[in-house]
Amino acid sequence: MLPGVEESTAYGFPALKLRGQLLACVPANRSAEPNSLVVRMDLDDRAELLAADPNVYYVTDHYIGFSAVLVRLSRVNHDVLRDLLGMAYKFVTRNAAPQSPAAPQNNKMNQLDGVRLVSSGRIQYSPKRTDLSGYSQSELDKVAARLNQRPRKTLGFDTPASRLRASVAPTH
Repeated sequence: MLPGVEESTAYGFPALKLRGQLLACVPANRSAEPNSLVVRMDLDDRAELLAADPNVYYVTDHYIGFSAVLVRLSRVNHDVLRDLLGMAYKFVTRNAAPQSPAAPQNNKMNQLDGVRLVSSGRIQYSPKRTDLSGYSQSELDKVAARLNQRPRKTLGFDTPASRLRASVAPTH
């Protein structure tokens, strides 16, 4: 188990919390499908997961305003669930103790804010300032394609690729 995480309840349902902050829980709202789990995360991560595998990840109208995603537990394995809980842990710790701009940025969490990818259901991280010379052009092209196909909140959940296509489309 992750450090400081405790079993608890949220609205009478089983939950995992860190210092009283919700990480994940059985959804209390009836709009969620049976055998689902609510997992806290930032909205960009949620958008990435929803786009990558809508058969596994979803939101209902009730949860749309929450920094969380609903997960169909029957469609994830232990490793994916562990990764999701790790994302929730980072999300809660990052939001629970914000550092001032002048504070030193030397913790591991800040070093892992690089490229986030989802491949084969696993969430993978590439730290900032990673030396990319060891990767083939084909591998880098796949990363670029994945990033450009990821819906962005700042683009109204459009993808950078679709915005680029629209901006260079011939107008007749």
